[in-house]
Amino acid sequence: MNIPGLGLIANHNFVVTGASFPGDPDATVISFGMNEQGYVGRVDQATRGLTGQVGAVYGADTKAWLSLAGSTVDNPNLVSFSASAESVLTAAGSVVESTDYALFASPLGANSSSGAQAVANRACGCEVPTPGGWRLTIGAGSWREIQFAPR
Repeated sequence: MNIPGLGLIANHNFVVTGASFPGDPDATVISFGMNEQGYVGRVDQATRGLTGQVGAVYGADTKAWLSLAGSTVDNPNLVSFSASAESVLTAAGSVVESTDYALFASPLGANSSSGAQAVANRACGCEVPTPGGWRLTIGAGSWREIQFAPR
């Protein structure tokens, strides 16, 4: 997390698909954050240009992903789940951007980690464990707040 101090104890989640190994530069990074209307929305190169908050979030997520090169699957910041790239991309593309964004999600709304967790859960048809080891993943538990367009 790019918030001074908070990044030492808290995680920010994103989803990656099409990876052959941790940190694979050819994988697709899917990021969420606050859109222009103040809702949880997709903020990556698939949906918008890389400027402002979009560029900051997507850039940080991509950098974090690439930093995992050489990691093993037992890295606490990495959770693998079984889902096709198509199901991940479909889930990410069907997020309805109408849920209020709240940095400290729960009763106040959802956040980027909520969006990522919801997409992972929907893509695999299961509840994916939350990454991060001992660090907090603020908002991942609010994944049910994220709505999807009908299939």
